[in-house]
Amino acid sequence: MVKEKLNGLEGWLGLFGAIFLLFVIPTNLYLFFSFALENLFIGLIFLGLFAYSIFIFVLYVREKKSFIKHIKIYFISGIVINVLAYILSILTNPEESTFGFSLILGSVVWLIYFYKSKRVKNTFVK
Repeated sequence: MVKEKLNGLEGWLGLFGAIFLLFVIPTNLYLFFSFALENLFIGLIFLGLFAYSIFIFVLYVREKKSFIKHIKIYFISGIVINVLAYILSILTNPEESTFGFSLILGSVVWLIYFYKSKRVKNTFVK
């Protein structure tokens, strides 16, 4: 019996694409508009994340090898931004500070998937 080689935008990798398209990209755009009037610097950071997320999604759809590097950069930078935002919120307004633990946990889970998945290694080869 011959095992079929895992590749293509299916399974967990397909789920990732749907989540990224339906939630991550729109959330980055929403955060840009939410912060742009209040704090231009933070608004511009989210505008950059929005543009970068679109770029990453194009790499994903085209199954480009560079997608793996860029998605890892995206998730690691998201973890760093969340930790820095939490520290800043503690320093400026400790009563209302919240920690984006679920966002960090999600990023860590997807990072592990992108490091370990055979489907990812077999799909992004162009």
